[in-house]
Amino acid sequence: MEAVTKPLELRVPLCAAEHEAAKRTVCVTGASGYVAAFVVQRLLAAGHTVHAAVRSRAKAQFLTRLPGAGKHLRVFEGCDLLVPGSFDAAVAGCDCVMHTASPFAIGVRADKVQETLIKPAVEGTRNVLDSVNRTPSVGRVVLTSSITAVLSYPIPGRTYTEADWNDQASGQGQLCCLAVHATDSEYAYELSKTLAEKAAWEAAGAQGRWDLVALLPGLVFGPPMDFGHSTAQSVHVMRRMLRGDMSVGYPEYLLKAVDVRDVAKAHAMAMITPGAHGRYLLTPHDFSFGHVKRIIAAGPLGKDRGIVRRLPSEPLFKRLLWLIADLINIERYRIYQMYGVELHTDGSRCERDLGMTSWVPDAEMYNQMAATMIVMGMCKWMEPLKYAPLCAADSLAPAAYDGPWRGSCWDSCCCIVADASQRAILGSYEVHNEVKPR
Repeated sequence: MEAVTKPLELRVPLCAAEHEAAKRTVCVTGASGYVAAFVVQRLLAAGHTVHAAVRSRAKAQFLTRLPGAGKHLRVFEGCDLLVPGSFDAAVAGCDCVMHTASPFAIGVRADKVQETLIKPAVEGTRNVLDSVNRTPSVGRVVLTSSITAVLSYPIPGRTYTEADWNDQASGQGQLCCLAVHATDSEYAYELSKTLAEKAAWEAAGAQGRWDLVALLPGLVFGPPMDFGHSTAQSVHVMRRMLRGDMSVGYPEYLLKAVDVRDVAKAHAMAMITPGAHGRYLLTPHDFSFGHVKRIIAAGPLGKDRGIVRRLPSEPLFKRLLWLIADLINIERYRIYQMYGVELHTDGSRCERDLGMTSWVPDAEMYNQMAATMIVMGMCKWMEPLKYAPLCAADSLAPAAYDGPWRGSCWDSCCCIVADASQRAILGSYEVHNEVKPR
């Protein structure tokens, strides 16, 4: 069987400033997460020493296979957002802390919002920053916030910038609620990110030793690095599009997106740029279900009719969506406030201050994410062997296959395929996998 491989490399190359920057020791919280894993990869590629703060060492095992990990990666387990002091060891001796760890969930029951979202996000941020305050070596904190700390839903005709704060989220009067018929579970995730970032700015303002930079990405897409990222929210969204959940129709949400690898670069630039300060929106691309559908259908995966027929079909009428919302697992309040309203943002600050002047194209972002998820067995209706059966270095014979494949995609997706006909389906979108059965 022929195998096609390529060297491990960054899809978004290190820039001159990253090569020239002084080497630092950096703590990354939630290091095994979808975004954080690419941050760790980029920091290691630039020669920085990374303290990976995680709850479980087992979930971070894939990070130890990243280039440079043997020399520059230390894994600290037992780091719990709700346990004061649990980040002290991971932060000790660091020059910078990148706080990416935060719960992500939508559709949370009202009686579970506090314990599931608000408490871990806000108290977790405070606990991490308390560890920073006890560590004299730390001079900068980079916070992974979100565009949801700017808004919950777009107002027609308005352009949002870093100066805007979300005043639309619900929650016990902690923020002004503009939502119609709001309950404590409406826009709960948006509330958690807003309160967590405000807690970070409050902590930063209470001292003068370290400074804070907050990054506010839109929806984060792009190929996952590990099978464990199948629970990431954007991976779940893509999975719903690929498995046919929206083949009967979809809501017309018009939002903003960014590639996970560009988010990782923004973290690195926020750390090494002396003049970086304040908040930075990362919103270079448009997102709608129809837009993603058209890109995938026109790309290499569009040659597979089984994929195309499962993609989102056409936007459904607002009233029809309202009636069937429970059946297709869509929150009605989002339909009421977001349907058909285009989000406009001005993210020029990150271009001026952080040098983020080029971005992974959205067609590449969506196509590579879809292909990688199929390769890694995240779409159970697919036949994984059809698209990426084996890795030459670490593989099982096809006859031994008895379940979904588990893989790790190393940044630029290089698919290992058996023959030319299979390669033709994915074309230039390749996935480099270490394939292991679960």
